[in-house]
Formats: sequence, structure tokens, C-alpha cells
Amino acid sequence: MDSKKKQPAKKMGKKQFKNYTLLNGVPISDMTKEQLETHILQLQQEVEHEREERNYYQLERDKIQLFWEVTKQQLEEKDALLQLKNSEIDEAALTHLAEIKLYKQKMKHMMFECQQYIDEKMKEKMDEKLILEEEHLVEVNRLEAEINKLKDEIFQLKIDNENAIINQRLQHGEELCALHQQYQKETDILKSKEVAEIGAIHHKLELEREKAIQEIQDRKDMHIEHLIQTHEELFQKMKNYYNDIIKNDILLIKSLEISVLFTLHSFLMLHSLGSKMLYFPDSFYS
Repeated sequence: MDSKKKQPAKKMGKKQFKNYTLLNGVPISDMTKEQLETHILQLQQEVEHEREERNYYQLERDKIQLFWEVTKQQLEEKDALLQLKNSEIDEAALTHLAEIKLYKQKMKHMMFECQQYIDEKMKEKMDEKLILEEEHLVEVNRLEAEINKLKDEIFQLKIDNENAIINQRLQHGEELCALHQQYQKETDILKSKEVAEIGAIHHKLELEREKAIQEIQDRKDMHIEHLIQTHEELFQKMKNYYNDIIKNDILLIKSLEISVLFTLHSFLMLHSLGSKMLYFPDSFYS
């Protein structure tokens, strides 16, 4: 807001006073009606703004006061509930001490029985493990012998297949030579009759010869491929069968080892817990 300065009026002839108050650097007496209305409107807006701020802060103060009273009441209720819970905890602690004494006696008896049971099971599991290891060793030796035998048979089959392929190729070469000689003779005979006819017959014979060669080659390749595929399938089946047997034996041994270790770990945990409860009972309530 602009500050208003009131200056004492000077005495005039008829004791009149002149107002020299300035608004925005302009005397009020020199301001127009529109300027005065604008200034009054501005002052009203500022007053309204101040009134809104005062109402807002008053509402906030009432909210804070109400929140403080509600919180104080809730705190008193929680204190009463806490005292009740503390008394219940004290009673429960006394009851729990009595139960612990009874539990210690039961624990001693149970630990003794558990130790006997664990000793018996450990002995049984060790005997079973030794028997399984011996059986597994015998089975592994037998499987290794069978695998070596199969490898020898497969190697012999490969050699036989290679020999058969070589023999078929030699036989095929001889057949081709015989066919070629036969066609050559027929061609020579036909040449003596007519050149055009000989050319046609020669072309026809060449086509038949190539077709026959191709058929023989296809049959040979199909037969070789079938033999190789059959041998590979048999070898893969035998390999998978013995691999499954070995994996099952290994998994069985590992499961037995894990069972023994878990039993021993459970016993050690019970023994440790019983010792702590016997010699340090107060540590369970701290």
C-alpha cells in the first residue's frame, strides 16, 4: 500500500486547509475520479485478500487443536493398553518358566531316544551304502565290458560296410564296362547300315545307360545310408540305455548320502538346542 503523508494545511485568508497527500507521486487533489476509483478498488482487493488469509490460518489453527486433542486421547488409551499387556506378559513369562522346566525333562528323555534311533539308522545306512557301492562297482565293470564289446562290434560293422561299398563299386565298374562294350559293338554294327539311324540308336542307348547307372547308384546309396542309419540308431539306443542305468545308480547313491547328512545335521541341531536350554535357559527370554 502507498503511504499517505498528511501535511499541515497553511492558513489562508478564510482559514481553509488544503490537502497535499500524495498517491503514487500524485496529490489527491490533482487526481481524477477514475484514478481515485481505481485506487479504492485496489484497496478493497487487498482488504479482501487479508481477510481470506486470516480465515485460512484460523481454520488451520482449529484443525491443529482438534488433532492435538484426538492424539492426546489416543495416547492415553495406548498407555492403558500397554500397562494391561505388560501385566499379561509377566503372567505368561511365569507360566512359560514352568513349562520350560517340564520341557527340559521331556527333552532329556527324547534326546536319549533320538540318539539311540540315530545310531541304529546310521549303522543301517552305512551297511546299505557299502552294499550299494559294491553292487554299483560290479554293475559299472559289467557295463564297461559290454560297452567295449559293442565298440568292437561297431568297428567291425564299419569295416564290413566299407568292404561292401568297395566291392559294389568294383562290380558296378565291371558292369559299366560290359555295358559300354556291348553298346559299342551294337553301334559299330548299326554304323555299317545307316548313319542317321546309328546316331538315333546311339543317343537312345546312351540315355538308357545313364538311367541304368543312376538307378544302380541310387540303390547303392540308399542301401549304404540305411545300413549307417540302422547302426547309428542301435548304438544310440544302447548308449542311452546304459547312461540311464549309470545315472539312476549315481542319483540313488547321492540321495542316500543326503539322507545320512540330513539325519546327522538334525541330530546335531537337537543336541545343540538341548544343551543351550539346559545350561543357558535365560537366553531364550532375552
